[in-house]
Amino acid sequence: MSGKQLFKKRLVKEWKSQWKVIRSVLDWTIAVYLAIPAIIAAVVIYTSAWKNDHLYWSEGIPFFVLLLIILFLLLLGNFRTYLEEADLIFLLQRKQLLYQLKLYGFLYSAFQAIIGVVFLFIAILPILITIYKFSIVATVMLFIAVCAFHFLCLTLKKIIRRRLYKWLVFPLCFILTFLLILFANPIAYGIVSIIGISYLIYYQITQLTKQNHWFLKEIEIEGEERRRYTELILNLSMEVEKDTTKQRRKPILFRHSGRIFRKRNNENGLLELYLKAFLRKKSYVFTYYQLLAVTCTAIILLPLWIKWIVFICFIFFVRSWLHSLYIKMIKSPFFSIVPVKKELSDSVWLRFKKVLTIPAVIFIGSVTVLTSIFSLIY
Repeated sequence: MSGKQLFKKRLVKEWKSQWKVIRSVLDWTIAVYLAIPAIIAAVVIYTSAWKNDHLYWSEGIPFFVLLLIILFLLLLGNFRTYLEEADLIFLLQRKQLLYQLKLYGFLYSAFQAIIGVVFLFIAILPILITIYKFSIVATVMLFIAVCAFHFLCLTLKKIIRRRLYKWLVFPLCFILTFLLILFANPIAYGIVSIIGISYLIYYQITQLTKQNHWFLKEIEIEGEERRRYTELILNLSMEVEKDTTKQRRKPILFRHSGRIFRKRNNENGLLELYLKAFLRKKSYVFTYYQLLAVTCTAIILLPLWIKWIVFICFIFFVRSWLHSLYIKMIKSPFFSIVPVKKELSDSVWLRFKKVLTIPAVIFIGSVTVLTSIFSLIY
């Protein structure tokens, strides 16, 4: 078997495994009913964006905000090699076969990376052309520069092992690319980017794919990539349990379990139990702040009339999410031993909802009002 055949075999195997995960959480009829309206809506919105660009992106937002979003998105991903742990024994001695496998894996990953940037630029093209008045040449040069940055980040992820170096190198590359695109001539940074891409591809083909210094790192990357798609699909499924078992540690909040309410009764005690369970669960708190951050960012960037739609949707969504968490807490094994009356549970739910919903709604509402006033003035 040649390296090309082995690559095709493993690529098809990965496609099949991802398809099985999708089928396990999403019925084909639901997928069809979601896909067809989504495609139609995307075409309508994209066509409308060329005619009414101000409805989807404010003219008052400077270009560097859009550039920051683009560069942050392109920090994601990896160059794939499609290695497996067993290759440490069986393929490490067959250097030519291993080189071909890694080479085709890199070429396929590079093609995927370029296609991803192409779709990103197709999405933002109305903004670049109609709002920021980019010419065709400037848009092509920006595309090349962004591809060079993406290739650089994916290469650095493979060759840098220590986390400290990553925290130093990646921000430096990000800042330099950001400043280069903002202040340099498009032709100049386009030429520099073409040279950079050519060198990175040459380095990947002649050095990284031939050497095995990063063999364990490449296997680690492959494991992360295989899990990433599976975890993304499973996280989108409300029916699949996502909890993981971890070693118990002292909680950051309420580690001494002090009382929240001075007045002690059944309702206050149960509410305190739920609040501490929420605050001590890292995934719950992270999702809560993630909802606030994403909604706040969307409200700041979106046009005036969409801001209030997002705000109204946020109110219903955060209530629905908290209710699903509350139901999950009620079904805890603890309450099968210590049952709670339905009347008490319902009254605690109302207070639990208020404690966590009202601060979020006030914060997002304040951001909506302030950004709306700013949009009307400017």
